[in-house]
Amino acid sequence: MKQRGVFEKVPGSGVWWIRYFDQFGKKRREKAGTWATARDLYIKRKAEILQGRKLPEKLRQRPVSFREVADDAIAYIKQEYARPADDVARTEVVKEWFGWRAAESITREEVKAALNSATEEKEWSLSTRHHYQNVLSLIYRLALEHDPPKVEKSPVIGIRRKKENNERVRFLTPAEEKRLRQTLRSKPQWAEHLPEVDLAIHTGLRRTNMYVDLLWENVDLKDRIATIPTTKNDDPVYIPLNEDAMRALMVFRSR
Repeated sequence: MKQRGVFEKVPGSGVWWIRYFDQFGKKRREKAGTWATARDLYIKRKAEILQGRKLPEKLRQRPVSFREVADDAIAYIKQEYARPADDVARTEVVKEWFGWRAAESITREEVKAALNSATEEKEWSLSTRHHYQNVLSLIYRLALEHDPPKVEKSPVIGIRRKKENNERVRFLTPAEEKRLRQTLRSKPQWAEHLPEVDLAIHTGLRRTNMYVDLLWENVDLKDRIATIPTTKNDDPVYIPLNEDAMRALMVFRSR
């Protein structure tokens, strides 16, 4: 008895196969066994296709969680960034926002709401908010670039950024500086850090520049110039050293 889609691959072998086109138009063959088994399997597959189900070998994989794609980004940051610590910390923060939710299910409105809520609750500056938005963009970009892609689209695309005002300069007021020095002098193990405060105040160096980038080979004591070869903008910075900064450096050198 003939049955559409059922055939013997080797005539007379008694081993029957089925042939059909799946819901994506791809031609498929499957080994079934007896003719009756092949007939039943063919009917089953056609029913699955009509119901819009994927075939066993294409069963829908578990949804990829936001945590998973965030961890991918953390691994990438640690490998590719010269200074990964800050962005790793930011990624850990946003990972808690969406947790084990499917990365694909998160909407643009939810991302905006999370950014707005954190900005208000933690009193973030506009620059800080943009750093976290950049981290979210990276997470979804890497997920899209994965082979195969872990998501189909990024909910971060289309979220507009406000223009930052970078003219604000932060400095210690005389009262703040006085309290800081009094606190450091209150304990011997803290007092030894006073020269670091002097150097920071009188050069304006960032923490990383002062503790990581400022090497003796880049300090010209004769001309009183300190050089930071590469900054956040990839440009060198030349810092004039006044009497207080020189005095602090001499303390470091004596140690």
